[in-house]
Amino acid sequence: MKKFAIATLLLAAVGMYAASMPSQAAEPLKIAVIQDATGSAVLEDYSKQFYRGFDLGIDFATKGTKQVLGRPIEIQRRDTNVKPDRARALLSESYQQGAVLAVGSTSSGVTKAMLPVAADNEKILLVAPAVADSITGPDWNKYIFKSSRNNSFDMQAQVIAMRVDADTAIGVIGEDYAFVRDGVAALKEALGRISVVELEGTARRRTPVNSEIDHGGSDPSTLDGRGGMQHC
Repeated sequence: MKKFAIATLLLAAVGMYAASMPSQAAEPLKIAVIQDATGSAVLEDYSKQFYRGFDLGIDFATKGTKQVLGRPIEIQRRDTNVKPDRARALLSESYQQGAVLAVGSTSSGVTKAMLPVAADNEKILLVAPAVADSITGPDWNKYIFKSSRNNSFDMQAQVIAMRVDADTAIGVIGEDYAFVRDGVAALKEALGRISVVELEGTARRRTPVNSEIDHGGSDPSTLDGRGGMQHC
């Protein structure tokens, strides 16, 4: 139902745009769906599910017509390859080619790179499913809308589930990019005074990082592995 809700929200925005424009019944309403379809085994699965869910949502919201106010909806799929510079270029190109709005992406780092492009073009970017708090925090602008969760939601839930106390220490292993940085900040806020050990690592470096924790004087009772495959 989440993708259906996203599509319904989009159609409302598209409908308002179409209603404000001169009558152009033959002209399609273009929506750019920008996802990280290649470049990461994890994000590839997210993208496939998002594309399918988005298509189903559009079909559901338009009752199978794929039209708004008599104008057909044209969905343009764009692949970032999990590269921020490419994502920026694709979004700018999509707007210039007539996309009334865009949706994306999964990687928080890639998505944050696109935020100023939406502002520069004065067109909507609906963020989904990237989760970094900063997307709707310090990096937000008035053209950014969001339909997915935030890091803070995850961290609040994890702290409740872990039942931490004053004797708990938590180690976080992750790569140095938006999803992990914002996740650590949200975790610290959710934990209050509980100790959090930060160690940079990747999917390939997890064994030596675990060794650093074991021999570095830290004694975390819980390990949180985040972002090993540029996730969210």
